[in-house]
Amino acid sequence: IRSSLPVHMVNVPDDDIRLTWQTEGWLHAQGLFSTRAVEEINALVDSLWRAKPHAVTVDDVDAGRRTDMSALSDAARSHRIKISDLYLSYAPVRQILLEPSLIQLLSSCLDDEPILCNSLNLERGSAQDFHVDSLFMTPLSRGGVVACWIALEDVRRGSGPLRLYPRSHQIEPFTFSNGEHHAVAQYHARDRRRTSAKRQSNTDLLRARRNGEGKQAVDADAGEE
Repeated sequence: IRSSLPVHMVNVPDDDIRLTWQTEGWLHAQGLFSTRAVEEINALVDSLWRAKPHAVTVDDVDAGRRTDMSALSDAARSHRIKISDLYLSYAPVRQILLEPSLIQLLSSCLDDEPILCNSLNLERGSAQDFHVDSLFMTPLSRGGVVACWIALEDVRRGSGPLRLYPRSHQIEPFTFSNGEHHAVAQYHARDRRRTSAKRQSNTDLLRARRNGEGKQAVDADAGEE
């Protein structure tokens, strides 16, 4: 079995899927969702930007703030916005996240029944540094958390594709000062400082571009997202 699985992967033995997952730490599944299901999600996001409901929580990565969607201007849509947990209120999101073929794949990886715990919707790449999800969403057993990245449009070089280090899941989990593997408050504070510094760096690059300076550096940076 290769790390890239076509839609008929449901016919691949669970043991083969589990071995690839345990060895490589990632799988690429193609054709899990219908075009209609993807279009429904994108149409839903368009409607949310028109309505800006108070009950929807967002993180504006560029502005460095968490707020509800009703507080955003139309211009904020050009920012890197993370829309949180739409599956709680919107059936199209629940349906795509609970797609039977996806659940079967996750069950094979985990050798257990998966539980949906949160979702994020982004129209632009978050530009986050490499990070370990399990530091913030720490499972009770090692390897008990799986993140699914679902493309809602064709991914091209420079458009903010997902990046990862294969087999990095085999690195021993970091133990914090309290003896746990979940990130402590001091780590969160340091991470926020690093994010703020990177945001300032990106602002400086954009300012340089507007001034006609450093275009090559800006273009190179955009290609690495």
